[in-house]
Amino acid sequence: MDKNYENDYTGDIKISDEVIATLAAKAAKEIEGIAGMTGGIVGNITAAVLGKRDSSKGIDVEMKDGLATVTLHVKVKYGVKIPEVAWRVQENVKLIIESVAGLTVEKVNVSVEGIDFTEDTQSVAVAQETPAEIIDIDVTEEK
Repeated sequence: MDKNYENDYTGDIKISDEVIATLAAKAAKEIEGIAGMTGGIVGNITAAVLGKRDSSKGIDVEMKDGLATVTLHVKVKYGVKIPEVAWRVQENVKLIIESVAGLTVEKVNVSVEGIDFTEDTQSVAVAQETPAEIIDIDVTEEK
C-alpha cells in the first residue's frame, strides 16, 4: 500500500512500496558484512527473463495503519558476527526510511539466507598459486 501525504495547497504525495524497498536495499548494502540481497526464485527468474536486476529484490514492504514493516533477505560475508551485522542493518534501514521518506518504521526483519565465501576462496586460490619455498634444515647434532 502506498503512503499518502495530504497537502491542502497542491495535492497528494504517494510513496510506493518499491521506493521504500529501494531505500532499504541501499541502507542494508551500506553495512560492512552484507554481501548482497537474495531474491529467491521469483527474483532470479525475473532477472533472467527480463535481463535486469531489481534494486529492491529480496525486500518485502508491508504498510499497515501508517506503520511500515520491512523484511530483508540477505547474504552475509563469511567470518562476520551475524547478529551484530543484522542489528546494524535494522538500525540503518529504520534511520534511512524514516529520514528520507518520512514514514514510521515499526519493524525491520532481517532473514539471513546465505553466506558469501568469495573473498575466502580468492585468498585460498592466491595461496595455492604461490610456490612453496624449500628450506634446507641441518639436523646434525654438534657435540
